[in-house]
Amino acid sequence: MTKYALRDTGLAIICGLPVLALLFTCLRIYGRRKLKAKLGWDDWLIVTATILSFALIGPSVKNYYMWHIGMHIWEVNPRELEPDYDDYYPVLLSFNLLNLPIVPLVKASIIMLLLRVGSVIPSIRRALYAILVFNVGVMVIPWCFFIFMCPPRTGNTWAPRTFGGLHCVGRDRLGEMLIFVTCANLLTDLLIFPIPFLIMHKMMNTNIRTRVIVILLFASSLFVTALGAAKIYTSYRDRLFRSSKPDWTYPIDFCVNHAENNVAIIVGCVPALRGLISRWVGRRGSSTEVDFVYGTRNAAAAAMSPIQDEPFSPRTDYTDPEKLEKDVLVATEVQVNNSHTKSNSSHTFDSKLSETTTAVAERKPSSRSSAELVPPVPPKDLGT
Repeated sequence: MTKYALRDTGLAIICGLPVLALLFTCLRIYGRRKLKAKLGWDDWLIVTATILSFALIGPSVKNYYMWHIGMHIWEVNPRELEPDYDDYYPVLLSFNLLNLPIVPLVKASIIMLLLRVGSVIPSIRRALYAILVFNVGVMVIPWCFFIFMCPPRTGNTWAPRTFGGLHCVGRDRLGEMLIFVTCANLLTDLLIFPIPFLIMHKMMNTNIRTRVIVILLFASSLFVTALGAAKIYTSYRDRLFRSSKPDWTYPIDFCVNHAENNVAIIVGCVPALRGLISRWVGRRGSSTEVDFVYGTRNAAAAAMSPIQDEPFSPRTDYTDPEKLEKDVLVATEVQVNNSHTKSNSSHTFDSKLSETTTAVAERKPSSRSSAELVPPVPPKDLGT
C-alpha cells in the first residue's frame, strides 16, 4: 500500500491534537482538585469544548477520506474523485455543527475565569459581560443557520431545499457566515487581551514578577488569533474567491480547523496550570498569583488594597516581662520599616505601643507574682 507522508501528517493533526487538548484539560481539573477548589463554569466550558473536539474526529476522518486529502490528484481513481453526496451531506452537517461552538466555548471559559477575578472592578465586570453576550451570539446564531444548510451537489452547487422541503442556506452564504464567525472570534481575542493588564494594574499587592507571568499566560491566546487569521484566508480563497490549484486534493488546509480548536483549548487551560506547576517544581508561588489564575474573587479584592501590616497588639498571656519587652522592640522595628502605612493605622499602633511600654516600665519581677505580670487587656475597639 502506498504511503502518503502529508496525508499521515494531516491524520495525526486530526487525531493527535484532541488527545493533547484532553491532557491539558485533565491537568486543569487535577490542579483544581489538588488545591481543593470547586469546579466553576470556566472549567465545565473547557470540558464541553474538549468533548466536542473528540466528537469532531469521526466526521473529519470521513471527510478526509471522501475527498482524498493529502493525495495527488493523479493518484486518485477518476471514478472516485467525488464522494456520494447523499452520504457526504450528513458528514458535512455534523462537522459544521460540532466545529462551530468549540472556539466560542473556550472564549467563554476565559471570560468566566476573568469574571471570577475581575468582577470586583465594576468597569471590567460590565465590559466582560458585554463581551460574553457578544460571544454567545456569535456562537448560537450562525449555528442555527448551519442546521439549514443546502445539501451539496457536484460542481460546487447545492440543492434548492433541505430536509422537510424547507428553504436552505447556500454554500456561498455559509462561506460568508463562516468568515464572519472567525472574524468575530478574532475580535473577541482582541477585546479580552487587555483585560488581564487592567486587572493586574489594579492589584497593588502583586509584584512585577507575578504581573509579568500572569500577563504572559493570557497573552498566549495570540497563537489562536494567528490560526484564526490563517483560517480566514483559506475560507475566503475556497468559499468566496473560489481559487483552486490543479492538484487541489493534495493540500491539508482542512486541518487548520482542528489546529485552531485544540490550540484554543490548550491555551485556555494554560493560565489555570500556573499554581500546579509551581507545586511540582517545589516552589510555592505568591498567593495572589495562584489565586488569580484559579479565579479567587476574595484574593483579588485583597490584592487591590494598599499594602498594610497588621498593627501590633500586646498579648494578654505574658508572664515574663523580658519576652514582652522583646516583642515591643520588634514591633518598634516593624513600625519604622512601614512608615508608609496610613496615618490612622500609625496612630493606633502608637497608642498600643505606648500602653505596652508603660506596662513594662511599671513591672518589678522580684516583688510581683506571675499573675500580676499580665498587662491589661486593651479596649476592643483599639484597632478598628
